[in-house]
Amino acid sequence: MSISLNRDNLKGFITQKDLDQLIPRIRKAHGALKKRTGLLKKSLGWLQGPSQISDSFLEEIQKSAGEIAEHSEALLTIGIGGSYLGIRAAIELLDKDSTLPTYYAGHNLSSDDLYRVLQNLKEKRIAVTVISKSGTTTEPAI
Repeated sequence: MSISLNRDNLKGFITQKDLDQLIPRIRKAHGALKKRTGLLKKSLGWLQGPSQISDSFLEEIQKSAGEIAEHSEALLTIGIGGSYLGIRAAIELLDKDSTLPTYYAGHNLSSDDLYRVLQNLKEKRIAVTVISKSGTTTEPAI
């Protein structure tokens, strides 16, 4: 994998000297990613990403999606941060023609927002997806 930096829009914000001082830190961080070391070494599954997904697993996901669409009137996803943004981006990208409305919760602590979501789901058969890497994140737990 190769990463490059287009510096055109950095002019006036950061000098070449500043960039040069960052290079050793960038190389160290890149090395840690490749070696899977450092503080976040347990959270690097994304490095293999899609290349490691089997066709049978994709078929299982498609089958589950079909069952959810068939038996549900709405989808409720619960997550915060990257978990919330990831599923929202995926749904908005891949599911534009779906008739299954999607609602999002757990991405803030607003009781008014949660109340509105729950009111919209009150009489519906719903499928719920909870996304939390740790399982202990406060907002989705609530």
